[in-house]
Amino acid sequence: MEDCMKAGGSIKEKCSEIEKEVGPGCSKGHCCCALLDVCLGNPMCDDGRGLCRTACRDGEEVKYGLCGAHCKCCVAINEVLTEVKDCVEEGGVIKEHCTSLEKPLAGGCSSDHFCCCAPRDACTTHPLCDDGFGVCRTWCLKMEREVPGCGHHCKCCTVRPAVCSNHGSDCPGTCVDERLCPHDKHPTFTCSGNSCTCCLTILTPAEKEELGLHI
Repeated sequence: MEDCMKAGGSIKEKCSEIEKEVGPGCSKGHCCCALLDVCLGNPMCDDGRGLCRTACRDGEEVKYGLCGAHCKCCVAINEVLTEVKDCVEEGGVIKEHCTSLEKPLAGGCSSDHFCCCAPRDACTTHPLCDDGFGVCRTWCLKMEREVPGCGHHCKCCTVRPAVCSNHGSDCPGTCVDERLCPHDKHPTFTCSGNSCTCCLTILTPAEKEELGLHI
């Protein structure tokens, strides 16, 4: 009887249809029986990362809404941590639900109450700017430059090169788009034109390619 109890069972004459033999099983007219886990009849959950059970074990995390009303999707904690890490790396946070002011990231909601969410950029609802070369955002990427065209609170982030000229300038180098001169700008001489700088050493084509500049 002690071995049966340790296995989570109880002694009966025979196990019913909703029970299974556990521990010492059946012998001498008595059986050690425990309830079947009906949830195990369901398929794997969370894209194969978890199993459906009535109760999750130590080292597992519950993800709701993937195994029906009465069963739980049990996922190894290290799998959950990987999902959280992927979400954070993309700039999101794990929440129960994304609000109307947020957008899903990194796969969105993998189950009920487990969503990767990030704030929506309201500026992206504006059309393209700078004659189709730019997009409206609240902030520009490193290799984009900001130009007018998206209203007071949004920035037009464009990849189109700035129009620069040495005409009328005392620049001893070349007036170019400042993205082409990340290291060797002249400290005092300036150039006319939006995002233009007096550059003493312009990036080579190979250096531009390495930085992802297509200008």
